Amino acid sequence: MTTKHIIRLCVFALAILGLARAGLGQTMAEKTSEQDVFVLRNARGKIEGQLKFYRSPETQQVDDLEYSGPPDVVADQKEDWTKWSRYGQLETITLRMTTINKRLLEYISTLESVKELYCLGCIMEADALQALGKMKRLEKFYFYLDLDGKFPATDWKFLSGMENLQALDVPGSRVNADFAKTFPHLRNLREIRISGVDEKTASEIYPRLSELKEVTEIRISVDRKRSARPD
Repeated sequence: MTTKHIIRLCVFALAILGLARAGLGQTMAEKTSEQDVFVLRNARGKIEGQLKFYRSPETQQVDDLEYSGPPDVVADQKEDWTKWSRYGQLETITLRMTTINKRLLEYISTLESVKELYCLGCIMEADALQALGKMKRLEKFYFYLDLDGKFPATDWKFLSGMENLQALDVPGSRVNADFAKTFPHLRNLREIRISGVDEKTASEIYPRLSELKEVTEIRISVDRKRSARPD
């Protein structure tokens, strides 16, 4: 083996050692120039998402965060930046442009201070609904912009476990005439919003929702394009 080959082998070995130490596939949070904003990069330097914290004006403690990135990285709890339990005043979590799975929601459900969950432009995996239904402390659940149009709810029985739920916003693409059957069990529910439902379904569910005495606000936005489609 020539000296050149030995040098190349040593360089290659050092590179492999560097990757091992960095963690191949590991997601690192890189602080940006903006306060409390982190860019998430994998071991190859590719951007995987963003983590942003918001602080209460009164206490300057983190009470809100927004996350877009791999769900299992947070669920694994291996990286220091994923340990959201350290923020004792954290009340609101926004998940943006990401996949939501069971493991991620199971972790979020352990955060006792969290009362509001917003999902913006996300894909909800089917097994995540079971974990969502067990989030008894959650007071507000909003799901905007069903990214793949396949929000996995075929029925809404899982909502019955969310006994403290006060406000609900769901995509109309998965709402049907049986939608209102779950809500008599939700004694704290005050606000219901449904976005993008077809006219026929809206006319069927509104009278039933109106019968819920505890609910004080009902907002249903109709998707005219869906209403125009033939059955």
